[in-house]
Amino acid sequence: MADGIVEGPERKDYPGGMEARVAVLETLAAQVAATLTEMRREAQDFRVEMRAELRGVRAEMSTFRSELGTEIRDLRSELDTKIHGLRSELGTEIHGLHSELDTKTNSLRSELGTEIRDLRSELRTEVHDLRRVHDRDFRITFGAIITATVGLAALIARLAHWI
Repeated sequence: MADGIVEGPERKDYPGGMEARVAVLETLAAQVAATLTEMRREAQDFRVEMRAELRGVRAEMSTFRSELGTEIRDLRSELDTKIHGLRSELGTEIHGLHSELDTKTNSLRSELGTEIRDLRSELRTEVHDLRRVHDRDFRITFGAIITATVGLAALIARLAHWI
C-alpha cells in the first residue's frame, strides 16, 4: 500500500494507523502555537512595563532637573541680594564676605555636582541592568523557540520512522 492520503467519500483516511499520529502532531502543533503566542504576549507585556518604567524614570529625572534648576536660581538670587546688601552696608568688609560666599557656593556646586554624577551613575546602572534583563529574556525566549522547533522536528522524524 502506498504512503499517502486515501480519499474517502466522507473524510480522508490515512493508511496504517496514521490518523492517531497525525492527530498527535496536530495537537502538538496547536500546543506549540499556543505556547509561542503566550510567550510573545508575555514579551510584549514585559516590553510595555519596561517602557513605562523608563518613562517614569525620565519623568522623575525631568522633575529633579527642574527642581534643581529652581533651587539653584533661588540660591543665586538669595546670594546676589545678600551680596548687594553687604556691599552697601559694609564696604570695608566686602572682600572677606565675598570670598566666604564664593567658598560656600563652590562647595554647594561641588556637592550638587557630586550628587548629579551619583544620580547619573545610578541611572546608568539601572538602565544597564534593565538591558541585561531584556537580553536574558530574549535569549530564554529564543532558546525556547529553538528547543520547541528542534523537539517538534525530532518528534515528527520519530513518528514518520525517519529516525
